[in-house]
Amino acid sequence: RVRVETANNGNSGIFLSHGGALAVSEGNETSRLAWRARSGAFVPISADAKPFMEPRISPDGTRIAVMTTDGGNSDIWMYDIRQRTLSRLTSVGSVSSATWADPTHLVYAAAGKTARIGAWLLDISGGRPPELLVEIPGLATGVSLSPDGRTVYFQALVDGAWHVMQTPRGSAGAAVSVSGVLGRGGAASASAGRLSPDGKLLSFSTAQTGRLEVYVHALAGDSSTIQVSAGGGRESAWSADGTKLYYQAGTRIVAARLSHTPRRSVAARDTVFSLDGAVQNSSSFGSAWDGAADGRLLVLQTTRAAQHFIVSPNWITE
Repeated sequence: RVRVETANNGNSGIFLSHGGALAVSEGNETSRLAWRARSGAFVPISADAKPFMEPRISPDGTRIAVMTTDGGNSDIWMYDIRQRTLSRLTSVGSVSSATWADPTHLVYAAAGKTARIGAWLLDISGGRPPELLVEIPGLATGVSLSPDGRTVYFQALVDGAWHVMQTPRGSAGAAVSVSGVLGRGGAASASAGRLSPDGKLLSFSTAQTGRLEVYVHALAGDSSTIQVSAGGGRESAWSADGTKLYYQAGTRIVAARLSHTPRRSVAARDTVFSLDGAVQNSSSFGSAWDGAADGRLLVLQTTRAAQHFIVSPNWITE
């Protein structure tokens, strides 16, 4: 039996070569939440080890939302930093992304009511059921909500390429591509969209130039788009005050300081962390790390890499 990821397009970890060999991936990588200092030292946050994915720090710095998988199902868990408790928030089994809308609400992507994907708003106090913000007919993930609650952002597969989209709350039919502003008409995929704390800027990764780079697009004002990374870049995260954009460049985490006058530009780039095999890798749709207000990096420290491959060299003839 091979596990099928219900939250990720039914991916099953099965690979078939042109020569007829079959490779199957099995197992999970478990990790624990930890702070990573610039010195490289780890400071464990919790002793709990699970198949965690994409941790996100709340805007007030008191909680961590993190996805975890269990038997092919994926849901949101929350770690309360002050209470030192880890608790489960959802039991839908199809969550593919989660991020904070404000200190007490999460917005996440999971199965919709009538459409394939829905963007849901969850009150972490548990006082009310999740609210369906918008339903998305195709494959989508990476949802977020503007600070005024009127616009939903998400990543969607459109005509064979990934786009970072925006749509009015409650109306997926009015969705337009934000990443398409670079002018190549969707020829290159764009992903890993992250909304700035004030909701005025959106970062994303795309290979429009032939190499994956990180860009920032202004959602208001001059609607300008600038390239932030240099020499390659991928998944990004904003600092709590919105003055820096962290992004991954190979095994480095780079902090880009933005200047907004007289026009938006990158004032400086500084390597602040180096990643290694002790830290879980990011996916193409979201980082496996997040930036804290005090300058530390929230990471997933690998505790057990139980994933392995089974290869059948002549499977197609068997």
